[in-house]
Amino acid sequence: MLPNAWDPASAVAIEAAGAAAIATTSAGLSWAAGVADAGGLDRATALRRIVAAVSVPVTADIEAGYGELNDLLGGRTAPA
Repeated sequence: MLPNAWDPASAVAIEAAGAAAIATTSAGLSWAAGVADAGGLDRATALRRIVAAVSVPVTADIEAGYGELNDLLGGRTAPA
């Protein structure tokens, strides 16, 4: 099971509970920021804040909730 964080505070709580890694969700990140899913959330900033808050790996939800999938994949993935 890979628990989903919606913001830095939930990521810290998940890590403190012993998770070896943390997932993200476009809907959760958007709603936690008060923005509709696919409503223009700055994905990079939201993810950077979560990654900076924890020391475990964080997966990035890169499905179409942030925009057109083809536009998102180019240059936005990195090896673990």
